[in-house]
Amino acid sequence: MVSMVREKLMIRSALVAAGLLLGVTVGIAQTDPIAARQQEMKNNGQASRIGAGMVRGQEPFDLAKAQQVFNTYIHTADNLGKLFPESSKTGKTAASPKIWDDRAGFDAALAKFGAEARKGLAETKDLESFKIAFAAVGRTCGACHEGFRVKQN
Repeated sequence: MVSMVREKLMIRSALVAAGLLLGVTVGIAQTDPIAARQQEMKNNGQASRIGAGMVRGQEPFDLAKAQQVFNTYIHTADNLGKLFPESSKTGKTAASPKIWDDRAGFDAALAKFGAEARKGLAETKDLESFKIAFAAVGRTCGACHEGFRVKQN
């Protein structure tokens, strides 16, 4: 009984945190799309560190945290494309011009990333299934960075 209450509290806390991140991202997006997409990438980075910690055994597997990792990725996949208006091609950004030159390819890469994250969310039940799903999402994430991000020195 106590563990069920604790689990529900953890899930609620994760949902509140996701809501706050969403609110911050929406507020930034209205004024500065470059800053908003950088915040999305920071959110993904935080989620990836949590996932990697569980995969590497640096922290115990936690289903609620694993689900939040995938939910963070899903949010990014669903919203990142909106943060690349024509007016944001220049500035302090690592976004490749290819995003605007091959918008269909970029949108397809985001869709694939989202589909893998949704699949991971649905299929993760334990550490082993999380490892498989987390790796699959990581490959789609990396592919998008390879094709649509300017390499930093």
